[in-house]
Parts: sequence; structure tokens; C-alpha cells
Amino acid sequence: MSGPKIVPGAQKDLYYFFDIPWCRNQLIHPDAVAVPRLDDKQDGRGSTGKLFSETLNSLSIISHRIVLFHDPSSAPTLNSESKTRWLPLETFTVFCALGDGVCGFGEICHGGVQATLLDDVMGVLGILNARVQNGMIPYQSYREMFA
Repeated sequence: MSGPKIVPGAQKDLYYFFDIPWCRNQLIHPDAVAVPRLDDKQDGRGSTGKLFSETLNSLSIISHRIVLFHDPSSAPTLNSESKTRWLPLETFTVFCALGDGVCGFGEICHGGVQATLLDDVMGVLGILNARVQNGMIPYQSYREMFA
């Protein structure tokens, strides 16, 4: 069984999700790259996205998060006449472990939290593409976790 290439900082959350069978099935893909979701990069204004890095980052709210994408360098090449893709990543998966602190009515995740998660995930695609294009995620050099 092979597993994902791992960006430093993603190991703890990867172990958590690997114990969930339907998550593990996605994580063992040989081209998978696992990236930590909590971002320590500042945005130029001294902010690191405090809503997720501080406010929502707890066992009772969101205890584990990880982003998974497939290494674009291992994607099958299109025919030579095709144009290069504008963005290296077109899809990705974000895994979130939600605690009971996000419950609205009847132990269902509150709609406001769902909207916040959707907003956050929509921003991930742009950030990941920018970082892959600029070599900020050296996804080809990670050690394999599961051999």
C-alpha cells in the first residue's frame, strides 16, 4: 500500500483521518499530496486567518483539518497540441473533523458554520494553485508515509 506525499505539519491530521476507512481510501492514492490546512503564512497585514487558526481551532469545534490534492506532475499528459492548463490544480479535498461545538438544532452542523467552511474551502483552491505555481509547495520531495 502506498500513501500520500506529506507536507511537514500534516502528519498528525493525516494519522487522524487515516483511521477513518472512507478517508483512508482517498489518502492511499499514490499521487496524493497531503497539506496541513492551518496556515502559518501571513497575508502581509500580519494576519494568519485568525478565525480558523485561533477561534475555530479546538477539540469541540474543528479538531483536525487537512487538504489533499493529486500531484499535477503525475497527471497524464494531454496531446501535444493541447494548451497548457491555466491552473495546475483543478480539484482537491479538504477533510474537517467537526466537534459538538458546531451543532445547531438536533446535533446537525449549524448552517452558519457550513457557510463558513464552504467560504474557506473556496479560497483554498486559489491559494494552493498560487503556491504550486510559485514552487512554494515542493510536492515532489515529500517522504512517503505508508510503504
